Amino acid sequence: MKNIVLFCIALLMSACNHSENSKKSENEMDIKLLSDSIVQMILTFEQNKDSISLNHALLLSDKVMALDSANNHLLYNLNTRIQILGLLNKKKEAFLLKEKTLSKDKHNIDRLIYHGLKNSLKGRMDSSEIYFNAALTQCNKQLKDTLNTDIIIKKVEIYMYQRKKKEALKIINQTLAEYPKNVILTTIKDDFDE
Repeated sequence: MKNIVLFCIALLMSACNHSENSKKSENEMDIKLLSDSIVQMILTFEQNKDSISLNHALLLSDKVMALDSANNHLLYNLNTRIQILGLLNKKKEAFLLKEKTLSKDKHNIDRLIYHGLKNSLKGRMDSSEIYFNAALTQCNKQLKDTLNTDIIIKKVEIYMYQRKKKEALKIINQTLAEYPKNVILTTIKDDFDE
């Protein structure tokens, strides 16, 4: 009798697990389909400049985030939402949402730049400079050993936020003197010259 009860309990637990796994699989399918639809709506907007498709994409984004209760795709979902908000010209909302996508590491360059910008927009220029200078310090640490174009671009970006165009150009010119065939930096320099 005891074995029969244990067997029934095991059977029920197995059925519950199967039901849970089936639901997770169904949610993943729904998330994928909705995400694909969102991408299509963004592409439709880019082709036709039809903001209605973006508003629908924003609604679908809400549904995807609700379905993704385990946050398995949180970073992708947030970045997609930021893109949609930006295209809808809701820059402030997109900017504030960006913080959720950043690394928690207090030395992360993107996080430091974000907080520098956030403080700058709030008129806290002293705090802004502290964050921008900390970001420049982190960039310099990463550039000690090897050329990293992404880090050079971040330094240029920081100098531009600080309204230090001459410093930004100096960095580009120094790097191009060492690596004259760097297409990305050449393109940025050409944009500066215009």
